[in-house]
Amino acid sequence: MVLRGISYYIDFENFAEGREKAMTPVGDTLANVMLKKAVYDYKRNYAVLKKIGITSDVIEDDTMLAAYLLDPSRNKYEIEALANEATGAEASASIPEGWTENQWRTAEAADFTIQTAPVLRKRIFEQGIDKVYREME
Repeated sequence: MVLRGISYYIDFENFAEGREKAMTPVGDTLANVMLKKAVYDYKRNYAVLKKIGITSDVIEDDTMLAAYLLDPSRNKYEIEALANEATGAEASASIPEGWTENQWRTAEAADFTIQTAPVLRKRIFEQGIDKVYREME
């Protein structure tokens, strides 16, 4: 079961105990092969994380890739639109107090990704294209 509205934002640069203290558990979590992970645009995120020494090779779902496979004629694959179509989730019209817009939108995108991934995965299995999905780069 996926709960809506549950995601976190970790500010590595301003982490009270220092960047390394925040990065180590995040890196360990992402490297843990026992945990299922979903991303939006794995290639882009892999490159960013690799630059800071974090790798995550075991990804169960890439919502952007899944959406492309399900509808290659579409011209845009923004996570907000995918989440809305898959789950009815909508982007917040306002930024909560204590958050910057970037922090909030990042956490919101993470939430949308985890909500959308199982819906798209189910559609892929229903269409019988799961082998293609698993083997795509």
